[in-house]
Amino acid sequence: MSDEKPMPSEELIEKVIRIGQTKQAVRWRHRGRFNQFGLVVRRRVMKRYGKTAYRVSGHFFPMLIFEEDWRNPGRPVIKIIKYKPGDWEKKLDELHEFSEGFRQEHRDNPAVFSSDVVI
Repeated sequence: MSDEKPMPSEELIEKVIRIGQTKQAVRWRHRGRFNQFGLVVRRRVMKRYGKTAYRVSGHFFPMLIFEEDWRNPGRPVIKIIKYKPGDWEKKLDELHEFSEGFRQEHRDNPAVFSSDVVI
């Protein structure tokens, strides 16, 4: 029996990061649209610690929590705190597709995206 915990794919991590960046760049009144797939993706920048925290939840229970440590030059270090594989990953694919379409459709609209955020 193996004690190895399952780990999320790099592609899954990249999708969560992209969704989190897009959602954070969107003005408050549009952010609820990103929760329509039964998932909530949260991104929290912790400048003081040189990290960004990400959390994917559904029905109040977190399925994925990780930190992106960007203090080191080059590629940031990803630290997985919690990962529970499941059907939510299919919903994340749908949310990612929505997020990318939303970004492309509204990217130049200052009523949707904050001007101080680069997307």
